[in-house]
Amino acid sequence: MAGLKVLGVEDLTRRAMVESLATLVVFGAASSAVYDLWTVILGLMTGTVPGWAVAMVRCLVPLLGCVGWFMYIYKRYIRYAGNNETGETNGEVLPHKGVVLMMSTPKSGVEEIMAQIETKSLDELYGIQGIGQLFKGVFSHKERLRHVWPIVNRESAGYTQCLTAFLEKYIPQAKVVKNLRGNQKRFFVEKKGEQKEIEAIKSLVNEIYSPQMLHGLGLSKSDVIVDISGGTKHMTIGLILGALDASIDIQYTEQNTKKVIPLAIDHRMILDKTIGYLTEHYQQMTNPDAIHGAQHNDSIPDYQPV
Repeated sequence: MAGLKVLGVEDLTRRAMVESLATLVVFGAASSAVYDLWTVILGLMTGTVPGWAVAMVRCLVPLLGCVGWFMYIYKRYIRYAGNNETGETNGEVLPHKGVVLMMSTPKSGVEEIMAQIETKSLDELYGIQGIGQLFKGVFSHKERLRHVWPIVNRESAGYTQCLTAFLEKYIPQAKVVKNLRGNQKRFFVEKKGEQKEIEAIKSLVNEIYSPQMLHGLGLSKSDVIVDISGGTKHMTIGLILGALDASIDIQYTEQNTKKVIPLAIDHRMILDKTIGYLTEHYQQMTNPDAIHGAQHNDSIPDYQPV
């Protein structure tokens, strides 16, 4: 069954429905208070309202409550949604409640990175090859972040504990999601050829953005962003194909400046990634000594940021 749609909003969560009903109640109380306040003011002008101070307080309390409620709604929904719809991000990624990412395989071992998390500064952690960009991308959502989905393969699975340690130290309210719809499995991709890996990653991203997954966490699609900083070219293709939805945001952490930038997915980006993947695949077939599984971090073209 398709999710509820209200004014173009897909997958309306239970919390949003309760907040909508509460908004109607608050608006009704405020409307009544406005009428009562006007009556009190007229009474003051004619001198016919006894106990006007008490009456004034009874009118102002609902009005102040209404103002506070709408400030909450604005902060929670309108400010973020409005910016996303118009694309007015000023080149910055807005904070999200969830991040989907592809774990890379750093050159440093797990124990070494775990030690660095305990002793080094954030800027130093961002410089760790293979995982520093992911740390930066995740930390940029510190204000709202609650859930992180790391997609891994056999080589990168062990580094999930590094991500968990980073979150525990710097974003303790955020947790790594370790299972899929109750199944005791991590988001694991078997190495069965690049074509099958692309399809597997795409399917995992679709599963993460499914109503069954998001509704259980009180999230909508626009609350979760895809980070394509990690993984190889063909892994990135799988992430992008799984995120081809207007309500899904995508980000990338630039390798040198460590700046987190929003990406607009269009035909040029898809063609660039596909051509890059096919070129690399051809080189590997014709040159056995070619570097296998090269990282894609420096291959993002200049035209992609929003």
